[in-house]
Amino acid sequence: MSRKLIYCLFLFAGAATGTAYADVLYCQPKLATGFFKKDGEWQRGGFKGERFTIKFSEDLTSMKIAGDERPYSCEVAYEGKLERSRHILLCSSGYINGEAMQFNTKTLRYHRSVTSIFSWVNDGGDTSAIEIGTCDKF
Repeated sequence: MSRKLIYCLFLFAGAATGTAYADVLYCQPKLATGFFKKDGEWQRGGFKGERFTIKFSEDLTSMKIAGDERPYSCEVAYEGKLERSRHILLCSSGYINGEAMQFNTKTLRYHRSVTSIFSWVNDGGDTSAIEIGTCDKF
Protein backbone atom coordinates (compact mmCIF):
# COMPACT_ATOMS: atom_id res chain seq x y z
CA MET A 1 0.00 0.00 0.00
CA SER A 2 1.40 3.42 -0.87
CA ARG A 3 2.44 5.84 1.84
CA LYS A 4 -0.05 8.46 0.61
CA LEU A 5 -2.93 5.99 0.82
CA ILE A 6 -1.97 4.99 4.37
CA TYR A 7 -1.75 8.66 5.34
CA CYS A 8 -5.21 9.33 3.89
CA LEU A 9 -6.66 6.36 5.78
CA PHE A 10 -5.25 7.77 9.02
CA LEU A 11 -6.72 11.21 8.28
CA PHE A 12 -10.20 9.78 7.72
CA ALA A 13 -9.96 7.50 10.76
CA GLY A 14 -9.03 10.45 12.97
CA ALA A 15 -11.85 12.55 11.57
CA ALA A 16 -14.36 9.75 12.21
CA THR A 17 -13.41 9.48 15.89
CA GLY A 18 -13.13 13.22 16.47
CA THR A 19 -9.50 12.84 17.58
CA ALA A 20 -6.80 15.05 16.06
CA TYR A 21 -3.72 13.06 15.08
CA ALA A 22 -0.21 14.35 14.46
CA ASP A 23 2.43 13.10 12.01
CA VAL A 24 2.34 9.62 10.50
CA LEU A 25 5.40 7.53 11.43
CA TYR A 26 6.78 4.62 9.44
CA CYS A 27 8.39 2.05 11.80
CA GLN A 28 10.99 -0.60 10.97
CA PRO A 29 12.08 -3.35 13.40
CA LYS A 30 15.82 -3.85 13.99
CA LEU A 31 15.64 -7.00 16.12
CA ALA A 32 12.84 -9.38 17.06
CA THR A 33 12.47 -12.59 18.99
CA GLY A 34 9.62 -14.60 20.36
CA PHE A 35 8.21 -17.87 21.62
CA PHE A 36 6.11 -20.50 19.93
CA LYS A 37 4.77 -23.94 20.69
CA LYS A 38 5.82 -26.86 18.51
CA ASP A 39 4.79 -30.44 19.19
CA GLY A 40 3.62 -29.44 22.68
CA GLU A 41 6.95 -27.81 23.62
CA TRP A 42 7.67 -24.09 23.93
CA GLN A 43 10.64 -22.82 21.94
CA ARG A 44 12.40 -19.54 21.31
CA GLY A 45 12.20 -18.53 17.69
CA GLY A 46 13.98 -16.24 15.30
CA PHE A 47 11.16 -13.85 14.52
CA LYS A 48 11.38 -11.23 11.83
CA GLY A 49 9.37 -8.12 12.63
CA GLU A 50 7.32 -6.40 9.95
CA ARG A 51 7.24 -2.71 9.08
CA PHE A 52 4.20 -0.84 10.34
CA THR A 53 2.76 2.65 10.43
CA ILE A 54 1.68 4.57 13.55
CA LYS A 55 0.11 7.89 14.36
CA PHE A 56 -0.14 9.59 17.76
CA SER A 57 -2.90 11.94 18.83
CA GLU A 58 -1.74 15.54 19.09
CA ASP A 59 -1.86 15.35 22.89
CA LEU A 60 0.06 12.01 22.82
CA THR A 61 -2.59 10.18 24.85
CA SER A 62 -3.42 7.70 22.10
CA MET A 63 -1.72 5.95 19.21
CA LYS A 64 -3.08 4.14 16.18
CA ILE A 65 -1.32 1.35 14.34
CA ALA A 66 -2.48 0.99 10.75
CA GLY A 67 -4.85 -1.98 10.51
CA ASP A 68 -5.92 -1.93 14.19
CA GLU A 69 -9.42 -0.60 14.81
CA ARG A 70 -8.89 0.37 18.44
CA PRO A 71 -6.27 2.95 19.37
CA TYR A 72 -3.66 2.29 22.02
CA SER A 73 -3.91 4.44 25.16
CA CYS A 74 -0.64 6.18 26.04
CA GLU A 75 0.87 7.75 29.15
CA VAL A 76 4.18 9.40 29.88
CA ALA A 77 6.53 7.05 31.75
CA TYR A 78 6.60 7.54 35.53
CA GLU A 79 3.82 10.10 35.09
CA GLY A 80 6.49 12.54 33.86
CA LYS A 81 8.09 12.73 37.30
CA LEU A 82 11.55 11.62 36.11
CA GLU A 83 13.35 14.10 33.86
CA ARG A 84 15.16 11.39 31.88
CA SER A 85 11.92 9.62 30.96
CA ARG A 86 9.56 12.51 30.18
CA HIS A 87 9.87 11.80 26.46
CA ILE A 88 9.00 8.10 26.82
CA LEU A 89 5.42 7.04 26.11
CA LEU A 90 3.98 3.77 27.37
CA CYS A 91 1.09 2.64 25.17
CA SER A 92 -1.29 -0.27 25.73
CA SER A 93 -3.54 -1.86 23.14
CA GLY A 94 -7.16 -0.78 23.14
CA TYR A 95 -8.08 -4.46 22.94
CA ILE A 96 -6.75 -4.97 26.50
CA ASN A 97 -4.91 -8.04 25.23
CA GLY A 98 -1.39 -7.54 26.54
CA GLU A 99 0.10 -5.85 23.48
CA ALA A 100 2.14 -2.77 24.34
CA MET A 101 4.66 -0.32 22.96
CA GLN A 102 7.24 1.97 24.54
CA PHE A 103 8.12 4.95 22.35
CA ASN A 104 10.81 7.64 22.63
CA THR A 105 9.42 10.89 21.20
CA LYS A 106 12.94 12.36 20.82
CA THR A 107 14.81 9.51 19.11
CA LEU A 108 11.75 7.77 17.57
CA ARG A 109 12.99 4.42 18.92
CA TYR A 110 10.47 1.87 20.10
CA HIS A 111 10.14 -1.39 21.99
CA ARG A 112 7.02 -3.36 21.08
CA SER A 113 5.62 -6.50 22.66
CA VAL A 114 3.08 -8.44 20.67
CA THR A 115 1.93 -10.99 23.17
CA SER A 116 -1.15 -13.15 23.39
CA ILE A 117 -3.10 -14.26 26.42
CA PHE A 118 -3.55 -17.51 24.48
CA SER A 119 0.20 -18.15 24.47
CA TRP A 120 2.41 -19.28 27.38
CA VAL A 121 0.22 -17.82 30.15
CA ASN A 122 -2.81 -19.82 29.06
CA ASP A 123 -0.79 -22.73 27.59
CA GLY A 124 -2.37 -22.02 24.22
CA GLY A 125 -0.92 -22.22 20.76
CA ASP A 126 -0.46 -18.51 19.94
CA THR A 127 3.00 -17.02 19.56
CA SER A 128 4.36 -14.04 21.46
CA ALA A 129 7.08 -11.72 20.23
CA ILE A 130 9.04 -8.62 21.18
CA GLU A 131 10.89 -6.28 18.88
CA ILE A 132 12.94 -3.11 18.93
CA GLY A 133 13.26 -0.62 16.12
CA THR A 134 13.04 2.97 14.93
CA CYS A 135 10.44 5.09 13.19
CA ASP A 136 10.72 7.84 10.59
CA LYS A 137 8.31 10.64 9.79
CA PHE A 138 6.67 10.51 6.37
